[in-house]
Amino acid sequence: MGKKSTYPDARLVKLEIENFRSIRQEIIDFNSPKGTPSPVFVLGGPNGSGKTTVLEAVLLAASHPELVIGPKSMDALRAGQTRGSIRAEFRLPDRSVWTEVIFRPDSKPEQVWESRSGIKGTEQPFDVPCTYFSSWRAPRLVGSLSVTAGKWGKRPADTEYNRLWNAKQYIINAKAHAQMGKGSNLETSKYQEIIERLKETWQLFYRTGQQEFGVEPISDDPESGFDVFLCGPGDRKVSVDFLSSGQLEVFVFAASLLRGNSQAGIVCIDEPEMHLDPQWHAVMLRAIRKLQPEMQILAATHSPRIYDTTLSTERCFLVSEEDPRATTWK
Repeated sequence: MGKKSTYPDARLVKLEIENFRSIRQEIIDFNSPKGTPSPVFVLGGPNGSGKTTVLEAVLLAASHPELVIGPKSMDALRAGQTRGSIRAEFRLPDRSVWTEVIFRPDSKPEQVWESRSGIKGTEQPFDVPCTYFSSWRAPRLVGSLSVTAGKWGKRPADTEYNRLWNAKQYIINAKAHAQMGKGSNLETSKYQEIIERLKETWQLFYRTGQQEFGVEPISDDPESGFDVFLCGPGDRKVSVDFLSSGQLEVFVFAASLLRGNSQAGIVCIDEPEMHLDPQWHAVMLRAIRKLQPEMQILAATHSPRIYDTTLSTERCFLVSEEDPRATTWK
């Protein structure tokens, strides 16, 4: 395939899956009642109903196999079948584009694409920028870091495992740039904007708290590194590496989405409720929406609270309501 053509303004409006992993056939409409792409869409259902499969089908249709965790090649074909496909319609400001990923037992998957405006071919894969928070996410705790702004050596790969590392590095570099840049003003800097938006997000979960994030050296030694801390009243502070799993989940979501490479496209989230208190479930999607209002959010959840925060046209339950496994969702 040739070089990708990137379309950050594309939004998913329809997905058709046939013989992909455990799904025999599934058609999902992501349009709102106004006929526009839903800004938020939630997939519900019990274990084994295909929620993760749908999210990863979206990633493949958007030309991001590198983000997919589960089977994505010939082994993704449903058992006993000779052909499978993922077909998706994406809405652009001026037209709609269909993409299709075809699975055959004797060849690697290939993406073909065509536009309703008449453009078609396989030489330009259709690429929609995507961010994926899988249910396997477990960030690496890295401790203090040095300033790396302007250093073009080896950087940590932009993976889920390194998501906390990259987020902390971004904030630390922003602080260094704000304090050492020519004519810099910390109060109007990019760093201060990041800190304010992190605080706004944190206060959605801790409404009465007086906490905010900040970058500080880990000791008085000028050769020591820097870390990101959650600071409270007085001198109370804790490195983000030592937050609880639920608190760390909120920080990583917020800090990652504030990084410069997550400003458009689609964000797919498997189990946004992971590690969170039930009272926070209904807050999570609202917080993500506030952080990145231009991104389309697709989430798969086991939480009825998250599922119930959306309109009936913004969600899809992947098994029949008569299915015994659906009892707790009613």
